[in-house]
Amino acid sequence: MKFEGKDKLTKLGLLMTRKGLHKTGEKAQENAWIKERKMLVCLKDEHLIRMLELKENGDEPWKIIDAGIRELLSSIS
Repeated sequence: MKFEGKDKLTKLGLLMTRKGLHKTGEKAQENAWIKERKMLVCLKDEHLIRMLELKENGDEPWKIIDAGIRELLSSIS
């Protein structure tokens, strides 16, 4: 993912939840990006399990975080 201009550097926060965000949490996540350029990526249990599986198989766990960023940005656009 390539950011241009003022979005090149941003703050990234990882939210760990059991089942994901409620609708109000999703709205807060969206507002944090739009208003403050703070990227809040939500990782559920299944994401963490997948990250561990990737690491165990010699792959890169950050791919899950990257997918979360892409998903968030596509849902906002």
